[in-house]
Amino acid sequence: RLSNRVTLIADKMVFKTSLKIWFLLRLTYLSSLVQVGKSFQMQAKFGSFLRMTSKATSLRMVEIEYEYLPPNEGYIPFASDLPSSFEGDVPAGMRGEAVRSAIRSGRCICWDLSKTPLQQGWILVTGAGAIDFLNSKLSQTIAWDNRASYKEACLLDAKGRVVDKLEIFLQSEDRAYMMTSPGHAGSSLFKRLDPLIFPMDQVTLKDCSENTQIALASTNIADVQIAFNEYILPFLKSKTKFAFPEDGEEFCSKFDLESGASITILPTVYLPPTAVTGYTIVLENDTDNLGKVVWKNLVSEDSPDGPIEIGALEFETLRIESGMPGFGKELTGAKKDVKPTPAGPFELHWEKSMIDMDKGCYLGQEGVASVAKNTRGPPRLLYQVIFDYEGNVFASESKGDKGTIENLTKIPVEGAELFVLGSNNEISVGILTSVAEPSGTGEPNMVGLVLAKRAETILKAMKERDLEIDRNFNREPYSDDPLWNGESLGTASAMVQPPPMDPLDGLEVIVSDSFTVGYLKSIPSRRYPMGQNMFEDIVIHEPPESPEEGEVEVNRVKTEWGPEVNAALDALFEKQKKFSKGEEEEVKDEIESYDETIDESINDNVQAEIDQAIEEASQAKAVAEAAAAKAQRKEAKIAMLKKKAEEAMARRKGKVAAVSTTKDNEKNESVEKEKELLAEDLEARRKSEKMEMLRKRSEEAMAKRKNKNVEGRE
Repeated sequence: RLSNRVTLIADKMVFKTSLKIWFLLRLTYLSSLVQVGKSFQMQAKFGSFLRMTSKATSLRMVEIEYEYLPPNEGYIPFASDLPSSFEGDVPAGMRGEAVRSAIRSGRCICWDLSKTPLQQGWILVTGAGAIDFLNSKLSQTIAWDNRASYKEACLLDAKGRVVDKLEIFLQSEDRAYMMTSPGHAGSSLFKRLDPLIFPMDQVTLKDCSENTQIALASTNIADVQIAFNEYILPFLKSKTKFAFPEDGEEFCSKFDLESGASITILPTVYLPPTAVTGYTIVLENDTDNLGKVVWKNLVSEDSPDGPIEIGALEFETLRIESGMPGFGKELTGAKKDVKPTPAGPFELHWEKSMIDMDKGCYLGQEGVASVAKNTRGPPRLLYQVIFDYEGNVFASESKGDKGTIENLTKIPVEGAELFVLGSNNEISVGILTSVAEPSGTGEPNMVGLVLAKRAETILKAMKERDLEIDRNFNREPYSDDPLWNGESLGTASAMVQPPPMDPLDGLEVIVSDSFTVGYLKSIPSRRYPMGQNMFEDIVIHEPPESPEEGEVEVNRVKTEWGPEVNAALDALFEKQKKFSKGEEEEVKDEIESYDETIDESINDNVQAEIDQAIEEASQAKAVAEAAAAKAQRKEAKIAMLKKKAEEAMARRKGKVAAVSTTKDNEKNESVEKEKELLAEDLEARRKSEKMEMLRKRSEEAMAKRKNKNVEGRE
């Protein structure tokens, strides 16, 4: 793989020279060699196989790896209009680790997204027809169960594509709230729905986005309740006793305060339960600004063990890391002429949680039904895409080195197209819809979301080019995944695991017009079993021990060369570790001294491999000849069948022509007979009419004659 290895093929005559050059380049850190490594996507690790070729036989010698340190290591500029809750220039990696540490430890995180680009909207629905109105517009069935309840539903467009995911808070039979996704303004939703209301609907909409909203989350709901009781409850004077919503049920808790305000506790934080669980605390009619007092105490520096505040930037990274679609990103149904095409609920894996398949007569129902009936499934699916720093050194990091080769490893951005790695940008995978802040997850990577095209089409194109998904469980994305290494099941890692739920899981991709590589991964809600949290199985990446001054860290892979060569290489590596500038000449002399030892061992091994290759070639030739003979027989048989088919067609055409001629003649005779009968009938009719006319004339003449005789007598 060019993305992982640079292979040098040398024949026996130049092997010794290649070995000398390799070690000298390795020891002197020639920047030109580093640049060659970067051009093959080897920025973080540079490896090389030395191979010796003799009569079509190759011999793997040794793999040597070392770390390339770019002059601006870690400098990855990332532009965002989202504010952070951390002051100063705190690195993204430290912020990400601090947030995830608070989540795992039970300290909790909290956020208030009002007055940021991710502010959520609240639309109040009142009137006798409130529930009927919601059912006619949303994909879920909304029903009153004699207590305040909560439900998630999709608002779709006429084609069944998702406009937004809404949180429905039903307070009574004639009163409900619709809470939008972060970033979807309440005024926008109001303008979309208000024109659809008719007088007979008996419903009224009102934008109430000024309500105070505070989210409190952790991996354990008990930790959230403890934080609420300690940092929020003391400031709330309720007329009745507080009670949290029952875990696992779609109900809310609503209380009236002595100040005239009311507080509602919703069992949602707009992040999937695979990542965090918690509550959204909503204050209505807060004329005394109680919400500001509660928020100030919640994030006060006087509470060193209190929840960690996160800003819109940290929330967005959590959203992408947890695989949650975002408004204006994956949820783009409110926009026109966007790229990519707005997604439907099936493409976002929401067909079970957001759609009531037994419900009828709601906006977008026909589009949902058409996708549900399609046996090939939805045209796209939502995946995560991971860009590890180990395989990418971005242009901003390597800027200023002394190389002459341009580094095209660009930072992935939203709207960039992904292709299958190795397809020469011919097999398109999809468009990046979201990209998180670099290192924002606390891990050395960048995470994004992509709506990948239908797997059937991609895998078929890959097969035509002899490409396949390398699901090697000893590498990412499987080595750290508890579903694949057996940790979550309490089994050994050698256990045979089932295939991934999504067929493109593990597919290596490359960003268009760049060297940036990554791989697809199923979103966490598809990867982790029900009830398991993604942050409870985080693998902490320990940094490698730094070598002492004057030493160079080297990883070596031994080969089947024999004890003599391995002993010689062992000695070389030992000398390499002790290398310093003043010892360069001594190392060169020792390289020369080992040439003879290596050559003697090579001769025996090469001859054995040559004999084996000749035998394999003979067997392959026999198989090829048999296949060629079989192909010739098939070709002759096909030609014979083709000839018989042509003859049969000719005979059939002759019969058809004869039958057609006979039928035409019979038809002509029938027509002639009909003409003759018609002529005879016309002639008979003319004669009859003529006789009738003569009879009438005769009668008239007789009558006249009688009249004259009568007159003469008179």
